[in-house]
Amino acid sequence: MLESSVVFLNTWKHACAKELTKFLSLQRDKTVICLTEVTAVAESEIARLGSNLAYNTHSETLASQVDGLKQLEMMSTTYSIIYAADHVGDMTCTMTGRRFKNVSLGSALLVRRNVVVIDQGELLIDFKLSGVSNRVVQWVAYQKGSLRYLVAHFHGVWIKGNTKGDHGIRIDQSKQVRKYLQQLKQTYRIDKVVLGGDFNLDITTQSLQLLCQGEGDDEDTYINLIRKFGITSTRTTHYRDYHDAGARLYADYVLTSKNVRVREFAVRTDLLVSDHAPLILTFT
Repeated sequence: MLESSVVFLNTWKHACAKELTKFLSLQRDKTVICLTEVTAVAESEIARLGSNLAYNTHSETLASQVDGLKQLEMMSTTYSIIYAADHVGDMTCTMTGRRFKNVSLGSALLVRRNVVVIDQGELLIDFKLSGVSNRVVQWVAYQKGSLRYLVAHFHGVWIKGNTKGDHGIRIDQSKQVRKYLQQLKQTYRIDKVVLGGDFNLDITTQSLQLLCQGEGDDEDTYINLIRKFGITSTRTTHYRDYHDAGARLYADYVLTSKNVRVREFAVRTDLLVSDHAPLILTFT
């Protein structure tokens, strides 16, 4: 079958670990799975304090799992798993009060082992600003039939006091991501592109528009499936501001090149595996 399928999901630092594990176990038919906010604790800390303890840096949200990456090992027989950390810091377990050092927070790219992979890699976006974490773009180029596909994802920068609006940092991020995708397309002679993830952007922002349209100096235009399919929220009821009047319920997006044929697209707000909804796309 020449169809491809991909899942994009912010795991919410594995706050709903049991539900997340069940969900992922049902996604083993997907070509690519793209996950963000994946935690990983240093081996030295596991040896010292034990693994799978909960921590939480935000008192208003649920406790999370320190070593979420270990939970993904159940997928390793079906998928190759590539992990890239964009932030490393110390975190305290709210259940035990134990302090973990060098806990990573990053992205995981899972690619089915039967996929004909051309290449895969990542781009680190270093903002070189205090208090602003680096970001990672992960990607895989693969072939199905005579066509070459590029699937990429990233977790957009978070800015205190401006969680989803336009900002110079986000404008720069959009420009860097677009430029990088163009380079990958040319290098690997890519036919079709899918880009997704938790962009941390409202749907009306110039930063999102730049990702889709660029600055008018290139031919690549990406279709925003959230807008095309009339999606009104990419959040679940776990989101702390979900019931607040005027809350911004957009964060996650899937963008495709114009020649991608969408067979099915779903934003599963009914699946409470995170405060973000899984985005599931089937395409050719």
